[in-house]
Amino acid sequence: RLVSDWSSDVCSSDLVMGRGVGQLTISSNATARFGSGLLGTPGGSATLTAQSGSVSFSGPLQVENGDLNVQGGTFSVGAGLLLATASNSVAQANITGGILNCTTGPLLIGPVGSAQMTITNSTVNAQTVTLGGTTVGASGILHLTLTGTFNVSGIQGCDTCGVMPNDLQQDGGTLNASQTSIVVGKDHNAQYNISGGTAIAGKMFVGYSPGFTGTFTQ
Repeated sequence: RLVSDWSSDVCSSDLVMGRGVGQLTISSNATARFGSGLLGTPGGSATLTAQSGSVSFSGPLQVENGDLNVQGGTFSVGAGLLLATASNSVAQANITGGILNCTTGPLLIGPVGSAQMTITNSTVNAQTVTLGGTTVGASGILHLTLTGTFNVSGIQGCDTCGVMPNDLQQDGGTLNASQTSIVVGKDHNAQYNISGGTAIAGKMFVGYSPGFTGTFTQ
């Protein structure tokens, strides 16, 4: 079991947590820089919490079994944030303060395993976001609520490379996909339920792929 609290400047190579049980908290406006990251290997679990300061990964951050908590400061991932990429993985991302940047790689929530992200009272900036996947057991849920802001820029020249839900629930906040698209029902059944807040999209497709159902409820 690893329990650590970083409150000073740290520069490391890769971060691997959770061969057993790992907990890492970054606080007191510390600066932490990593290459790539892996949280929660098979049979283990990990919790990474950023309370303040600046945390950055030049490579991808992969959360397989455990939690990512961004409560304040700036948290940046250079080559994608991947939640539950294995069939038995269960991952959670709680973005409850500060800023999460994932603008130069994909944000994948449950492409093979089961994952959920909650955005509240914070800002998430992403290039693309894909919820769920095409394999049995893939499940991705995104909950946007209160004053959360989710900005998705998309990929230039790709009409369907924006927000691709599996299960998107919005009861507050702002989803800004004004420069890209929201695609409900691409390669698998999907739903987007909005009961509060604001959503803006350059384009919107519902029921995109033949043989699959896309459901939009407002």
